[in-house]
Amino acid sequence: MKKKILLILFIISAISCSSQDISSDNKGVKVNSLVPYDDNASYNFTDLVYFKKRWFLIFRESDSHAYGKDGIINLYTRLDNENWTLVKTFQVDGIDLRDPKFSVNGNQLMVYIHGSKYNNEELLSFSDYRSVYLDGTYFGELENVHLDNLKKITSKVTGNEAWPWRITWYKERAYSFGYTFTAGSSVFDMYESTDGLDFKGTNLIENTFPFRGETTIRVDDKGQFYAIIRSRDLILGKIVNEANKKSFQIINKIPVLSLGGPNFIFYKNKMLITGRDSEAMKVVLYSYDLDDNTYKKLFVYPSGGDCGYAGMVIKDGELWVSYYSSHDRYKAKHSDVYIQNIKLSALGL
Repeated sequence: MKKKILLILFIISAISCSSQDISSDNKGVKVNSLVPYDDNASYNFTDLVYFKKRWFLIFRESDSHAYGKDGIINLYTRLDNENWTLVKTFQVDGIDLRDPKFSVNGNQLMVYIHGSKYNNEELLSFSDYRSVYLDGTYFGELENVHLDNLKKITSKVTGNEAWPWRITWYKERAYSFGYTFTAGSSVFDMYESTDGLDFKGTNLIENTFPFRGETTIRVDDKGQFYAIIRSRDLILGKIVNEANKKSFQIINKIPVLSLGGPNFIFYKNKMLITGRDSEAMKVVLYSYDLDDNTYKKLFVYPSGGDCGYAGMVIKDGELWVSYYSSHDRYKAKHSDVYIQNIKLSALGL
């Protein structure tokens, strides 16, 4: 197998620039670290976290976005100003591993990974997994994650009834929106768990709810749950509790087409939102002001084609974003992983 070098690129913005000065071209790009890669492989679906003074980066490796070689998951780590080191590769025989994501519960870091089993392009089953960070550079082996599967569906797909797309912990409970659009099944609901392994549906979302897809939940410092949902527009909502009954309340929509891999973090009174604009086929950064319910596009990352699915970290006044994009290997139909950090002041934040 011919090996080359996968460039994990750091794009450094000047301290003095304003948000208008930040362009989406490749000026200022410098190679910060190098890891081995196969020029016949695609690298996608990233996440990034800074935990106990150590960076962790995770992404999928396969030969295509879907319906190809079963994906494996590569996990890298580094200390500040050091090179990335591969510390774990997750692989399950016969299962296409997808969309790895970090999740933090207090002083515990975990990785959640989805698995799909196919016969050619026919989906046969859903499975989900968790690995717990032990210490230093060590992660535990994969544990099975289960949904209660109480939805009344007629799908032939076995295993979990839905795909718990991102797990978020709050006060020792894990939360996730699970979804699926398989034949005979259209599931979209929030699931809860006390141990992060066995999840129960909450029936928070009514069957008539018109928007469903990849969803990220975050909880602000006041305990308010917010979520963004990938749909034709980006749906912003929150979970409210009225008369001792929880419900999902839409607060706004951002007219960005099918934001692939929607992610956000809180900063001051804003939500900073990333994902792939599926019309422009670019990785974009938005801010949403929770005080006046207005939004603004802040930045377009160097990207194109198959791209998106970003990890986000704020550290030392900078926003760090990992993402994947195929703009450098578009003709080969393969994608690479990138990391970019921008000073929040340069974004006008």
